[in-house]
Amino acid sequence: MIKSLVYLVVILIGLSLSPYIFGNSGYVYIAFGDWQLETSLIFAAVALFVIMSAVKLLEMLIVGLLGLMFRSRYLPVRWRQQAAKKHNYTGALALAEENWQQAEHSLAKAADSSEFPAISYFSAASAAHHLGKNQERDSYLAKAIEYPEAQLGAKITQLRYWLQQGELIKANASLQQLSLTSKSPNTLLKLASDVYSAHQNWHELKLLLPLLKKNKVVSKAEFEQLETTTLVSLLQAAQHDITALETCWHWLTRTQRQQAEFISAYALGLSRLDKHSEAIKLLLKACDNAAPTVILKQLTHVYRTDDVKVLPHLYKLLERFDDNPQLHSCLAQLALLNRDFKAAITHYQKLCKLEPMETSHWFNLATIQERLGNNQDALISFHRASDLVLQKG
Repeated sequence: MIKSLVYLVVILIGLSLSPYIFGNSGYVYIAFGDWQLETSLIFAAVALFVIMSAVKLLEMLIVGLLGLMFRSRYLPVRWRQQAAKKHNYTGALALAEENWQQAEHSLAKAADSSEFPAISYFSAASAAHHLGKNQERDSYLAKAIEYPEAQLGAKITQLRYWLQQGELIKANASLQQLSLTSKSPNTLLKLASDVYSAHQNWHELKLLLPLLKKNKVVSKAEFEQLETTTLVSLLQAAQHDITALETCWHWLTRTQRQQAEFISAYALGLSRLDKHSEAIKLLLKACDNAAPTVILKQLTHVYRTDDVKVLPHLYKLLERFDDNPQLHSCLAQLALLNRDFKAAITHYQKLCKLEPMETSHWFNLATIQERLGNNQDALISFHRASDLVLQKG
């Protein structure tokens, strides 16, 4: 409405002034050297308007032509980008359908001209991994690493593939090049713990344990199990050097030095390093409170027939733990080492009462009875063992 009123006012003003303008057309005189121009003011104004319009049109034409030239120059790039979008779309669908061959072909073809080339390379590497094309997979990941924002992701992906493939040496070497800190992604820390565990790189895993605990990468139960496995493995690895063994033992906290798993591994190392008496003393002391299974099993491994203090100590424990199957099993095996077959029969008979469904107890009992000439009793025990085998089979 306002625009219409403005147009109306302009028209009315023009109608009002037109008689005056045409009645007083004015005069324009232009001289330049020998060249002269005489015309009316109205014609000069119209001519000036036409010239300015022509210049403006010429400018627009030149700009348009230049723009067309530049667009034509970069047109192949735009075509490649559009083609890359199409290949990415096709590759993504193929990934969803688990058509790995098509996925790798499309995504690898799209990567160079893709808007996000690193993602295309990651996806192509995944497809190649499923196809078992490890060389092509590593090539795609190497190209993805060239993009700074994708370097960490590419290294994590590469580590996971190497771990799945069993290339533990490569995975371990790659981890050595990374600086693992509390700010590292939990995914990388968990992957590092898996690689070190699989490669049995216990020293590196021990250094990693504080980060796993601080960042809560694994559950409390998983961490405790991993910590126990790591420290026990370090103790076992140091069983050929007394200095290394003592160093590992002093790494443990006071609470850990009272745990059966660590005592067992440490005692075995002492026994192998000519400190047998210390090992026996440590194991017997660890049995006093609860007679843990792992300690009793270790006793059967390190026991010697001249260890005169062992049997009295264990029989004293038997007064409190007569219903402990592992204690009777330990005493039975020690009796066999001492060739005390009657004592061995007594303990295996007790074991058969405590664990009547355990086939090995009946078989061991029958073997000893047969050795002592108790053929009737041995036959009964063998039949019992056979019946259990048939029941379980």
